[in-house]
Amino acid sequence: MRPTSSNAARRRGFTLIELLVVISLLTILLAIAVPAFSGLLYSNERAMADSKLKIAATMGRDAAVRAGRGSDGAVAFFFDAGGRVRAVPFVKAGEITDLDDSGNPVVRDVFIKVDVFEAIEMPRNWSVRGYAGSNTIDDQWYGDYTYSSADWSEGSWVFPETGFFDTKDADGGDRRQTFFIRYDAGSGTASVPTARDALLLDPSPSRTLRTSGLFATYNIERFVSHRAYVQQVLRLTSDASKQTLLGDSSPDTVLARQVTQIALYDEQRLAGAMKTRTDRATNSLYKAGDRPEFVAAPVSLITEVNRWIESPDSATTTPGEQKPAQDARVYFVERYSGSLREMYP
Repeated sequence: MRPTSSNAARRRGFTLIELLVVISLLTILLAIAVPAFSGLLYSNERAMADSKLKIAATMGRDAAVRAGRGSDGAVAFFFDAGGRVRAVPFVKAGEITDLDDSGNPVVRDVFIKVDVFEAIEMPRNWSVRGYAGSNTIDDQWYGDYTYSSADWSEGSWVFPETGFFDTKDADGGDRRQTFFIRYDAGSGTASVPTARDALLLDPSPSRTLRTSGLFATYNIERFVSHRAYVQQVLRLTSDASKQTLLGDSSPDTVLARQVTQIALYDEQRLAGAMKTRTDRATNSLYKAGDRPEFVAAPVSLITEVNRWIESPDSATTTPGEQKPAQDARVYFVERYSGSLREMYP
């Protein structure tokens, strides 16, 4: 029996034209929805990164208040090999006489992590840089393997170089540097910047390092706390032994300098603005290895990074020249509250 005309109409599929119209409409909707959704995700991640950064500053201030007299607090920034930036609260535990790169004695504070606070990990791709003022970048802090193209007489936005070192090298810790925000003991106000650097205790994960020499005799893994370890080392009569275990050359410490301005930004967007790429292993502008080297290092890279961080989107350097599109948030540390205030809201 032949189907009726009504049954035939119900069984008839879409025509090619109808399919093309539906596909076209879906394509248009996706073209509108995907960028909007991606923008929403990016906005949420940026807000999360901003919130975490401000919480980190609060933790550093709280560490100073809790520690009481004589023990300044701080929040320092670390970059892990996997590509995440961490904000870590510290408190001062003592000081040692260290050696600078010229072999001259220099007094440096020793800081340990605060046990009651957890480190804050920034969202993936989000990084933090600190502003090193004019004439403050030198071989003491950031070696010429990274900043050889920068004019050290001028200020520069520096990266937390903490994860690029040989963990087994007993004398290779001088490649670990970072920046930190410091707070006065008891009051929690942001400290006035001084020339004195700090040594942040962040033990190397290498077990091999603990099998010989002073690192075996004073194995940090056998102490009940980092404070107990530092106190034991500071009681040593030999400055050379203290320097080996806690000085700038030790793989267990990170040399840090105080900053009062920091920048929050997306590493991927920075790479795009610099017309380069990030390393797949580190998810940053730096290659994986025992020293921080750029994936691609044009002569003007540091200068361009500085311009990108500091330049509002609409600003121009000279008539007709557009600055790199800026997508960073720059903060300064308020003196009395110790909180972060955005400079270009």
